[in-house]
Amino acid sequence: MRTELIPRIMRSIQLKTLVYFFVVSVVLLLSCETESSQFEIGVDLVESKSKISLVDTFSIQLSTVKYDSLPTSGTANALVGYFENDQTGSIELNSYFTVDLPSGLTAVDSEAVFDSLILTLYYGEYLLGDTTTMQTLQVYRLKEELMLQEDDYSAEYLFNTSRFPAEDQTCGELFFLPQVHKESIEIRLDDKLGRELLQLGKDKADEVLNNTNFSAFFRGLVLKPGENPDSRVLSFSTDSIKLQLHTHVAGQYEHDELVIDFNLSENNNHFNALISDRSGTDFENLISEREKLFSRISGDKSFIQGTAGVLVRVDFPSLNELYKLEDHILLKAELVLRPSPESFASDVPQTLHFYETGKINQMNDQLVDADDNVVYANLALDELYKENSYYIADITTFLSAELAGSYYNIDHGLLVTVPLSDFKSQTDHLILEGEKSSRYKPTLNLYFLTYE
Repeated sequence: MRTELIPRIMRSIQLKTLVYFFVVSVVLLLSCETESSQFEIGVDLVESKSKISLVDTFSIQLSTVKYDSLPTSGTANALVGYFENDQTGSIELNSYFTVDLPSGLTAVDSEAVFDSLILTLYYGEYLLGDTTTMQTLQVYRLKEELMLQEDDYSAEYLFNTSRFPAEDQTCGELFFLPQVHKESIEIRLDDKLGRELLQLGKDKADEVLNNTNFSAFFRGLVLKPGENPDSRVLSFSTDSIKLQLHTHVAGQYEHDELVIDFNLSENNNHFNALISDRSGTDFENLISEREKLFSRISGDKSFIQGTAGVLVRVDFPSLNELYKLEDHILLKAELVLRPSPESFASDVPQTLHFYETGKINQMNDQLVDADDNVVYANLALDELYKENSYYIADITTFLSAELAGSYYNIDHGLLVTVPLSDFKSQTDHLILEGEKSSRYKPTLNLYFLTYE
C-alpha cells in the first residue's frame, strides 16, 4: 500500500461529504479516548494529526455474464446487420415487426390500379461499423404471428432469443450504400403481395374485416442482412416504419394517386432477435446466466455487448481485509475500469451504469449515491493514443453500506453495462482488461482519513 499526504485531495472532496465523515470521525475519536479530540475542516485538519491516505491494492475480480433472454420488444430501434470481433465472436441481428390493418384499405375505389408496395425505413440515430461499403437488406414474410411471451414477473415481452419462422423466399431486397445523412430507404416488396392486398380491400374480404383477421393473414415481416455481410449494424426508427400500398385511379386527364399506409402494430410486439457465434474464442463457454466467466480464463478480458445481453461483473474479494485497518475512516471509493485497446476498433460507449447483484448474477437496484443520484462512469478518452483511456465511478455509498457491519459479503458485487435503454436497443461493444493486465488492470482507489 502507498500512503501520502495530499492536502489538495482534501479540498477536492465535496464539502458535505467531508462534514459527514468528519462528524463520524469525531464520534469515533471520542469513543476511543484518543489524544486529539478536536478537528477542523480543511488544511488545518490535515496539518494537525490527521492525513489522507490512498490505498489502491485491494484486488478486483472481473467476469463476463450473459443473460439467457433479454427483452427487446417495443424499443426505439429496429436493428439489422452483422458484427464480428476476433476476441468475442460474431452476432447477427434480425428485426421482426407486424403492421395493423388500415381503415382505408376496405374503402379503396373499386377502379383502383396497383402501382407498388413499398417498405419505408427511416434511419435511427444509432450505427455500429463502417458505412463506406454496400449493404444488402432482405425482407421475409412470417409464417407465424408475433405473440408476446411472459417473463418471470408475468410481464409480456419478446426477447433477443425469440424466433419465428419465415418463408424461404424473400419478398423484397435492397442492395444499397448506407447514407445515414439521408432520411430513409425504400424497399419494393413483391408485386404479387401488393396486388393481393389491394384485391382483398376491394372485395372487403374476411381477411381485412378487422385487425384480428388481418393479423392472422398477414403475420408480419422480418428484416435480415444479406449473405456475407460486412461488420456493420444499422438502426431504423420503429416509430416511423411504414408499409405503403401505392395505387391510382385513372381519370380523363390525369391519375388520382392514393397511398394506403400500414403502420407498425400498436401491440408493441416488434423486437430484435440476435444470433451469436462465439465458437473458437475465449468466450465460447459463455452460456448460462447463473454462471460467470472469470476474466482469468477468458484471455484476461471481459466484455459488454448490448442486445446480446452480455455485461461485466465486478467483485471485491479482498475487502474483508479492510477490517484489519485501524484508525481509518473511508472518505471516498473510486472504481477505475480500463478498456482494452482492441475496443477502439469501433465506437465505444461513453457512459457506463452499475447495478447491485448477488450470487446468481441477478440485476438488482441501480447504484445511486447518498442523494439518490444515479452513479455512472464517463469515458476519459486519451484522444491521441487511446491507450490511457479509462472509466471512473464514485462507489463510496455502495461500499460504505456494504462495510457497515463487521463482515463484507463477497457474493455481493456490481454489474456494469451501458444505460439500460441502450443495452436493449443498441449493440454497443466494449472489452475491459482484467486484473492480470500489467498496464490496463482495473483498480479500486480508497481514500481514508487516518489519524494518530
